[in-house]
Amino acid sequence: MSAQRLNSLDSNINNVQASWHWDFKDTNTVYVGRLPQELNEHDLLILMSQWGVPTNVIIQRDKDSGVSKGFGWVTFETWESTVLAVDNFDGWEIAHNHKLKVNHSYYRDPIKKDNENPEDDQNYLWQREVKSQLLDQDFASFKENTENNQRRKR
Repeated sequence: MSAQRLNSLDSNINNVQASWHWDFKDTNTVYVGRLPQELNEHDLLILMSQWGVPTNVIIQRDKDSGVSKGFGWVTFETWESTVLAVDNFDGWEIAHNHKLKVNHSYYRDPIKKDNENPEDDQNYLWQREVKSQLLDQDFASFKENTENNQRRKR
């Protein structure tokens, strides 16, 4: 078989549009299930950052107690990162009897009723605090480090 024929066969195998992942090309979010209760948003952020830049991390928590329900969502900067996370972390054993379930997802914030006060919802308060303390600070320091590295290169 000629090299050209092999290359054409190889290019068909690597065609991303032929993958089942292509059905989820319009979302950068993955569902992450079977999380240990001890795992927090920062741990999940670090874990998922192996495959790309997470822009949002949410662990679903009980409204009243704030205890993790064992699942959440991670939104990445690029769709390719979701493919890597799904392919590499689905079925990965993070702790004893905790094999992660990772799959593409369409995350939508829970709809609040008009008479509900978000300040009464522990989950809402926790997510707001995580976003301000964890994600915003991490990305601000990342951006600052990137800018400093670019200045040094000049």
